[in-house]
Amino acid sequence: METLVNTITGDTIDTGSIDSMLENYQKLKEIEAQAKAMLDVIRQALWEMTEGDTQTRRVSGELWSAKVVQGRTSPSQSILKEIWNSFPDLAKTYLRVSSVAVQAREAKKLRNTTTDDKRLQLVKQMLEDAESRGSVGLPSVSIESSPDSILGDS
Repeated sequence: METLVNTITGDTIDTGSIDSMLENYQKLKEIEAQAKAMLDVIRQALWEMTEGDTQTRRVSGELWSAKVVQGRTSPSQSILKEIWNSFPDLAKTYLRVSSVAVQAREAKKLRNTTTDDKRLQLVKQMLEDAESRGSVGLPSVSIESSPDSILGDS
């Protein structure tokens, strides 16, 4: 009988027993899921500690620093589709087709435009509503320095 020691749980795994291996596999999957959930919470908390309006930001403590990158934002497809269908002449200026996406340069101009044109006002508001959805994913975190790197260990 060959055995392994699960270095995470300390359990002994009988490699000749399917049940022993599967029991440990299941325990590790549960630990992995818990660790992933905690990492997600930490990534979001680090993002909330950052300042600025860019997609890539940095945080620094006394010993650690990291780059925090927020996932891409994704406007509401249903609202963009409504603009496309309701205002086809304006949509071609402010939207592009891949899935329906915002023409960033033209939309920025529209956001900074004051107009009496009711249709433009409506498209402007609808674009703002579509883009207000925020990021669709969690930010990523890359450690840039740690106590080990400060002390010269790697």
